[in-house]
Amino acid sequence: MEKMNINNPFYEAPVYYRDVTGSTMEDSKKDASRGIFHGTVYRTSYQESGRGRIRGRNWLSTKAQNLMFTLVLKRSKLDFELNYLPLIAGAALTSAVRDYCGKIFYLKWPNDLIYNGKKCAGILCEADSEYFYCGIGVNCNQIEFPTEISHKTISLKSIVNSDIDLDNLNTLILRKFKYFLEKGDEWRNSVESFLYK
Repeated sequence: MEKMNINNPFYEAPVYYRDVTGSTMEDSKKDASRGIFHGTVYRTSYQESGRGRIRGRNWLSTKAQNLMFTLVLKRSKLDFELNYLPLIAGAALTSAVRDYCGKIFYLKWPNDLIYNGKKCAGILCEADSEYFYCGIGVNCNQIEFPTEISHKTISLKSIVNSDIDLDNLNTLILRKFKYFLEKGDEWRNSVESFLYK
């Protein structure tokens, strides 16, 4: 695992990268058991065991085409419980992708980013006694998807007709995340305006 040279707004927290891994969620939990900085990020190019919020569903992704990472937050530095985290993450993700792409995206509660009725990103949040773990997967530069999901899945590249810079998008999502964590209940208004249907 190597440290990425990208700007993490969570100050001293590193962004770790592994080319291929089981899942960034599991990587983050292993390290957290030994203690890590608030805001540490675990990112990969390909997850062999990426999973969705619903048990039995995997996150399907072509290697090196999409953005997949887990953000780790210390519970002691936050004043909310786990049930709020997916909504705060949703506000950050939706706001960041809207700004990056200049298009209107919606948040399908509790964890999907939607464009024209198709899913382009997902959120998975978990917790233990010391940390919150927020996994985010964004379909960025992948154009083709498996037949079983192609009718309901889309990538950002397909929407804007240009390549997505994964590092820039990652940094923007982290900035939005930190912003909403520091702005009290402001995320509530954003979530209400972003909600799908």
